Amino acid sequence: MLPGRHPVDIVRFGPFEVALKEGVLRKHNLRVRLQAQPFQVLAALLEHPGQTVTREELRSRLWPDDTFVDFEHGLNAAVTRLRQALADSADRPQYIETVAKRGYRFIGEVILPPVVPAEEPRSVSQPKAAGRPEPWWKFALIAAAAVLLGTVVVLWRLVFSRVAEVILRPVPLTAFHGSEVDPALSPDGGYVAFSWNGEKQDNFDVYVAAIGSGTLRRVTTDAANDFSPAWSPDGRTIAFLRQSGDDRAALMLVASTGGPEHRIAETRGDQLRDRLPSQQQLRSEEQLANLAWSPDGHWVAAAHREEEEPHPGIYLFSMTGEKRKLTTSPPDSFGDHTPAFSPDGQTLAFCRLLGYSWSELYLLSLDSKQKPVGNVLRLTNHNQWSTNPVWMQGGREILYVLRQSPNIHMRPRIQLKSAFGRPPSERTIPLEDDVWHVSAGRRLVYSRRRQDSNIWRAKIPARNGPSTLPELFISSTRNDGHPRYSPDGGRISFVSSRSGAEEVWISNAAGSDPIRLTSFNGPLVGPPAWSPDGHWLVFHARPEGQADLFIMPAAGGTPRRLTHHPSDETTPSYSRDGLWIYYSSMRSGRHQLWKMPSAGGESVQVTTNGGLRPLESPDGKMLFYLSEAGNAIRRVPASGGAETHVAAPVCANSGFALTAEGLLYPMPTPSGDRCEFTLLNLATGNARPIVQTVSPRVGMVVGVSRDETNFLFVQDEIPSVDLMLVENFDPRPLR
Repeated sequence: MLPGRHPVDIVRFGPFEVALKEGVLRKHNLRVRLQAQPFQVLAALLEHPGQTVTREELRSRLWPDDTFVDFEHGLNAAVTRLRQALADSADRPQYIETVAKRGYRFIGEVILPPVVPAEEPRSVSQPKAAGRPEPWWKFALIAAAAVLLGTVVVLWRLVFSRVAEVILRPVPLTAFHGSEVDPALSPDGGYVAFSWNGEKQDNFDVYVAAIGSGTLRRVTTDAANDFSPAWSPDGRTIAFLRQSGDDRAALMLVASTGGPEHRIAETRGDQLRDRLPSQQQLRSEEQLANLAWSPDGHWVAAAHREEEEPHPGIYLFSMTGEKRKLTTSPPDSFGDHTPAFSPDGQTLAFCRLLGYSWSELYLLSLDSKQKPVGNVLRLTNHNQWSTNPVWMQGGREILYVLRQSPNIHMRPRIQLKSAFGRPPSERTIPLEDDVWHVSAGRRLVYSRRRQDSNIWRAKIPARNGPSTLPELFISSTRNDGHPRYSPDGGRISFVSSRSGAEEVWISNAAGSDPIRLTSFNGPLVGPPAWSPDGHWLVFHARPEGQADLFIMPAAGGTPRRLTHHPSDETTPSYSRDGLWIYYSSMRSGRHQLWKMPSAGGESVQVTTNGGLRPLESPDGKMLFYLSEAGNAIRRVPASGGAETHVAAPVCANSGFALTAEGLLYPMPTPSGDRCEFTLLNLATGNARPIVQTVSPRVGMVVGVSRDETNFLFVQDEIPSVDLMLVENFDPRPLR
C-alpha cells in the first residue's frame, strides 16, 4: 500500500499505466507483455516510491518461505525483464534504481488518482431538544462542499485525461519511391519543403508540397545533390545546401516558387561526406547538416569549419557573403551542428558531438545583433544521441530527437524540454516511429525511416573460380551485425539489438542457438574481437556516452573496463600472439591507432596520420587499418614505422579481413549502387572478385571462417524514408 494513502488500482508514470489489480502494464494505452514476477517487483516498488525496497522484501513477496530457488539469479532476471519492458537502463535509470547491496528504488514521478476522503465518523453529541431544527446555513455549507469536491474531481479528470491522451496520430504526407528527408514547415504551416532523390533514386533535389491538396513542386534541378532546405521568416526564400565535394557544400538561396539561384557561401564539414551522388542511402550523421534563419532574416546559421579547424562550429552567413563564427567546439569533440534560433533571436540551440555516437544539446545567448553573449550552456545529459532541436512557438521549450545511438535503428523518442528554469523539466512525446528529423509548428512533420541490417554468408571461390552469390545467414527484425568466427571456428560473435538495445551475442557456427552475453541496455556496443585462444572477447561500449574498451569471458560473465579516458576508444582487436590489444582513440585530437598490453598497462601510439579499425597480419608483422576518411586501407609495421597505402577505393567505412592469400575488402562498383568484395594478393598485387552485394553499404566487420572457405559480412537493406504529418500539434506545455 502506498504510504499515507488508501489502496489504489491505477498508477501512472511517464507513458506507462499500471493496473495493479489486473496485473497489467500499459504504454500509451497499449498493453506491454510482462511476466508475473517482474510485475510483482514493479508493484512492490510502486507501493513505496522513492524508498528502498530490500532484496529480502522482494524475495518474501515473490517466493514463499518453503520455496527452494536460486533467489539471486531469479530476482536479477525479474528486474532485468522489468527494465526491458520499461526501456530503462541500470546505468542511467529513469524508473528503477539499484541501491548497492540493499535492493531497488522507484525514482520516477508517480501520478496517483485523487483520494476522496472517507466519511468522517460522527462524534457522539448530546441529545437535542425535540422539534429544534438544524440551522439552514449548515445545509448550505454541506451542499457547497459537495459541489466543490465534485468540481475538483471533474477538473482533475479533465486535466489528467488531457495528459494521458497526448498521443500523436500521424498520417503519411509523402509515399514516393526512394527517400524523402529534411522536412521543413513553412512559417504559415501550409507547406513543407524537403529533399527527395526522385523516382529513379539518382539525385536529391528540393521539393515543396502543399499540405492538404498534395500539390508537389520541384524547386531545384541541379545534377548535384541538394538538401537541408530552410524557409526564410517571410516564407519567400528557401536556403539549402548543394554538394560540391567530398566534405563541402555550397550554401544556396532560391525563391520558394523556384527560379534563379544565388550562392552565398561554401560550407565544409564531415557531416557532408556521405551526400555524394553515388551514395543515395542516407546515414544518421547527414541529419546534422541543418540550416537555420535568424528571425530578422539577415543571417543563415550552419555548421562549418575553416581549413585549419579540425571540426565544425556554428557560423552565421549573411545574404551578402559575410561570415561570423558563433561557437568553437572542444578539441576532443566532433563539432557543433543543427543550429536553431529561438523565436526572439536571443538564444541559439545546437547539438555538440562529444563522441562518435554521443551528442548533447547546448544553448548560446545572443545579443540584438546575433553576437554571442557569455559561454554555452549544456541543456541535455542523456549520454546518447540528442539532435535536431526545434523551438516551440512560445520560445520556452525545445522539441528534439533522442536516440540511443546514431546508427541503431530502434525507435527513438521525441522529447520536449524547457529551455529555461532550473532544473529544466522534460517529457517524452509518445510516437511509435523511427523518427529522424522533425519540424514543428501548429503541425508536426517528421521523416520516418525503415531499414534493417542482417548478417550474410558468402563462399570464397577457389582461385580462377567464378564469383559467388551471398546467402542470408543471421537475421531478425532488429539489427544484426559485426560477425566474427572464433579461432576454432565453432562459434560466431556478433552484435544485435533484438533484445531492445545493441548487445554482444554468440551463436554456434551454423548461426543458430544465439545467447546474449552483455546487458548494457544501450546506447551502443561495438564489434567484439576474439582473443587467439578463444577465451576472451574485447569490444567497446558507451555506458557513460564516450566509448571505452571492455573485456569479458567468451563463456559469459561480467565485462571489465580496460580504458577510462574521456575520449572515444573504439574497435579493438588482439595481436596474433595475444599480448597486445590494438584500438583507435581520439585522445590525441584525431583518430589514431594505439596498442595496450592485454594484461594491462600503458598504451602506446602506433600511427600519426590517422587510422581506424586495426587488424594485425597473420604473421604479426604488419598492422592493417582503415584510413581516417574511411575510404582506403593502409598499413604500418606493428612495432611502428612508415605508414603506407594498400588499397582504394573502399566502400565507405566498411570492414575488411586478412587471409593466407591476401586482403579481402569491399570496393564500390562503377555505378556506386553496390559493393564488390575483392581478394587482393599482397605479394603479386593481383585482385580477383569474390561476391557482389545488393547494397552500397556493408558492415564494419568481415569475419572469415577458420578454413577460409567462406566469410560473413553485413548488408543494410536499402532504406525507405517517408514524411509523416501530425495535424493540430499542441503538446501540453511543461511546468
